[in-house]
Amino acid sequence: MNRYKVLNSVVISITLMLITLNSSSQTETKPHLDALKKIVPDNYPITDSMLAHNMGKWGDYCWFKNEELNQTIVIQLYTDYHRLYIYHFYSTDIPSEIVEQMELHTMSGELANGSEKLQIINANISDAESISDTFFVSNKAMTLGVDIHKTISKLGQPLHIYQKNEFEIINWNYEGDILHMRSTIKNMPLAMNSFGYSSTTIFKDHKLVGYIIHNAVP
Repeated sequence: MNRYKVLNSVVISITLMLITLNSSSQTETKPHLDALKKIVPDNYPITDSMLAHNMGKWGDYCWFKNEELNQTIVIQLYTDYHRLYIYHFYSTDIPSEIVEQMELHTMSGELANGSEKLQIINANISDAESISDTFFVSNKAMTLGVDIHKTISKLGQPLHIYQKNEFEIINWNYEGDILHMRSTIKNMPLAMNSFGYSSTTIFKDHKLVGYIIHNAVP
């Protein structure tokens, strides 16, 4: 079967599932209360002491890997160990979406282009700190290899679904309760203790191959 027909069928299947989820949630919760709900942003159980031990070598980034899982976690830090971005992906099959989003610099301090980023990422993975596989499951039980339907059941109704090359990408975007009393994004609750929060899941052949968490700063 043509790949794009398969991808379209997946998108249609997800859309139908979301319609069902949305209709059932509307029967349980009044619409005006949705804006008052709050969620806790996802995170990984990597501790601040692990970050302190790792930081400095790669600027604002901390790099961790598990060779048995063939997985890497990269955490971009702000001040006071605030986790601005978290990237989780397979070490030897890095999604282009993650390569595009990561802001990396060459040895001369210039912004790296796509091919330069891949070289930097691969070099940093080689030098990354090896940690236990227990750290590669997020607080919301997200782990690489799960399918689309299980991901939506864990993270809830997404804001955007789209296709990009061979990838299916699903995005959740939330306003933070530090700046907002109630959410202005339809059907999306506020992110607790946050200036704004988003999560992006990247699928290939219907399996999760990349996960991006962004917890904004003012």
